[in-house]
Amino acid sequence: DMVVSAVGRRPVLPEGLDKAGVELTERGFIWVDGSMQTSAPGVYAIGDVNGLCMLAHAAAAQGRVILGERVDLDVMPSAVFTMPECAMVGLTEQQCADNGTEYVAATVTFRSNGKAMATGDAEGLVKVIVGKTDRRILGCHICGQHASDLIQEVAVAMVADVDSSRFAAVVHGHPTLSECVAAAVEKADKAARGS
Repeated sequence: DMVVSAVGRRPVLPEGLDKAGVELTERGFIWVDGSMQTSAPGVYAIGDVNGLCMLAHAAAAQGRVILGERVDLDVMPSAVFTMPECAMVGLTEQQCADNGTEYVAATVTFRSNGKAMATGDAEGLVKVIVGKTDRRILGCHICGQHASDLIQEVAVAMVADVDSSRFAAVVHGHPTLSECVAAAVEKADKAARGS
């Protein structure tokens, strides 16, 4: 009956950044380079103030970059804790189309999963996007129970550069919700191979 709309964010920054030599972006966030250093040598900015990705785990990952750790900031899972949960990582179909990436997408519903049916919560789906020629996993979107947990498996595969064929070869326990992810990847892999 009710919808809460909370869109848009703006940075809340301390005064005097300009005097310290810290430059801002057009949108008013603190500009940073790939190592999270600002335009002022020795000054770093992580999290919402740099506007790169406004998620708590993104801020923590950016902090690890400053410490010199190897972190892939391009693979950033996100989740919305609604009922059902929704989670995503990587590209959408629209982004693939916009940048000219040839892809295939495959969807598997939670209704096809034994555990989801047994728990009485079989609403939802898993969509996987795979590169048509190299079969790299480009993105995944999940809506359904434990989506925020399930998306991590795909994020790991993306960072490890596991292609859809190799991912599909991994045995998933039964009955588990992760079988939906495996089935969607396998379906996308077959579509990419044209079989």
